[in-house]
Amino acid sequence: MAGGMAKRLPKAAAHEIRSMAWHACKSRRSGREGQVQDASTHRARVDEHARAAAALQVLSGQTVSLLRRMAWAAADTAVAMEAQDKPEEEAAWRLFCSYYDDLVAAAELTKLCCKRIRLLVNHTVWVALQMGNGKKKWERELDQLRSTLAFDSLTAYREFLQEPAADQKTQLPKWRGVNLGGWFLLEGWMNQRLWSLIEGKPPRDEWAFSEALRRQLGDAQAHAVIAEHRRTFITRDDFAEIAGVGLNSVRLPIGYWCIVDAGPDIPFFGPCLDLVDSCMGWAAEFGLRVNLCLHGCPGFQSNHQACGRETVGWQPTHWDIPATLEILGRIASRYCWHPALGAITVVNEPSSRIALERLVTYYKQAYAVIRNFSHCEVFLPVYQRWPDDIVHQFPADHFYGVTFDVHLYQCFEEPWISKPLGWHLSQAAQSDTGHSYHMTQLANFRQNRVKVAISEWSLKLPVWDWSSLACWEWAQLYADEQSSLLASLCSRLLKAFRRTEGWFFWTWVAQESVEPEESASKAMFSLREALRRGCVKPGWLGKRRGRAGEIRRLTQEHALAVVPDPELQLACSQPGWLKTKRLSRVYTVQKTIVKARRGDQDEREKAAKPAV
Repeated sequence: MAGGMAKRLPKAAAHEIRSMAWHACKSRRSGREGQVQDASTHRARVDEHARAAAALQVLSGQTVSLLRRMAWAAADTAVAMEAQDKPEEEAAWRLFCSYYDDLVAAAELTKLCCKRIRLLVNHTVWVALQMGNGKKKWERELDQLRSTLAFDSLTAYREFLQEPAADQKTQLPKWRGVNLGGWFLLEGWMNQRLWSLIEGKPPRDEWAFSEALRRQLGDAQAHAVIAEHRRTFITRDDFAEIAGVGLNSVRLPIGYWCIVDAGPDIPFFGPCLDLVDSCMGWAAEFGLRVNLCLHGCPGFQSNHQACGRETVGWQPTHWDIPATLEILGRIASRYCWHPALGAITVVNEPSSRIALERLVTYYKQAYAVIRNFSHCEVFLPVYQRWPDDIVHQFPADHFYGVTFDVHLYQCFEEPWISKPLGWHLSQAAQSDTGHSYHMTQLANFRQNRVKVAISEWSLKLPVWDWSSLACWEWAQLYADEQSSLLASLCSRLLKAFRRTEGWFFWTWVAQESVEPEESASKAMFSLREALRRGCVKPGWLGKRRGRAGEIRRLTQEHALAVVPDPELQLACSQPGWLKTKRLSRVYTVQKTIVKARRGDQDEREKAAKPAV
């Protein structure tokens, strides 16, 4: 092969190899059962796919011939094993191994690539052999899954390993980030080390946890425990690692009690603005943009524990919208000049029980409050709603800098729970099934210049319930196969998300278990764990630039977003403006221009008023 040994093959070549193995097995089995016509047909298909593989001019004729012989030898081995013909099985297996050795010795493909081809051929043969033989459904699905994983190991990651062409770099989404869940707003499944401090029944939410911790340890010690958690759960090193793998943003879920004192009757621990300031500073230091998400609102926007309190008797009228708008104003006014501020999410996952008219009115009020202080991006959630019901009420001519926020998971409710793992893979990168409505709508919205981002997604699969087919398959996979499955799922989802404005993985770190696990399950909700296990490759997330260059690019983007007009663009284009190493210089330029424009506007308004 020109250019040296190949580590991975194009998808078309891998498809031809798999087809050769499939038809070779069908031919041998039909011949053993006396179906001469079928055996001849499948034999002809093997030759046809061998010629197609050679026509691709990716592999030499000698290599294609070896692969064809490997397919026949693997088929002979499987059919002999099924017939319990031990001598024939051993002979066929020795022949297969000799062909494999010849393939490695030819040195056209790397040894790792040859090993993956061997797995693909073997798994495909077994899938073909076991179709309709009365095997349990989950076992048949598992064979098919392993064949798919072997195929993906040859092809699915190939495009991520190559440097994109200059005209293709714009395909990377604007937002490529991760959520920092479990830091400022606690959830039991993510903060099990904290939850393990509580004696008796585990608390259902942060409200109940805070009450139990105060009652058990006393206020002073309880405050110390929470302060230590906030100081150590996410640190500056995490921001460095996040930037180092190619991400360019983080989403920070916060409760209103992190911004203001919640009051004497509220058990939450707060405020903690100093730590939020540290988060913003670390993000700016490493060239990351921050999406500040108001995850928990006064009165709460739902009865789900993710907003801070799971209340059985919650009603939509309990959500205190005026107080929520005040919190948003505090956030926007405090961080409007910060170079790391990229967006503000006005609320997280508002209940579907909230009247649509009331929710849209709140969105418009929240937009106005933020625009009083900042021109950052405003994220408006489309959660458990039809996107068309909300999107058309925010025309771009009147609401600039708006991104609609959706959450996509493959583990909750039907049809995800009842489907096999292979089905999950097949749906992940498709737009006409699976996440069909959402993904189709995302493509349509982008064509109409409507910005949509996936602010929460994960690799979580429904593998906790033994009544689901996926759970039985997952339990039978080896640890490295589980990691390969999650890697394949991740690569497919990232391809699908390219048609969006961006995405934020949920979450960076999740303490799903106090004890270490051999299973790859911890990587499903933890991007840090997924990176360490190889389920996510750093190159898939984006290319890391130099730290100083990233900061200069970030501050320029932020400055242009603050006052998007020719006056500021002219100031930014002056020689040496971006060469300054002090961000205070950037702030000074921004503030001077904005204050001057606001002063001119005030003068015009005064002049327009009639004399009293």
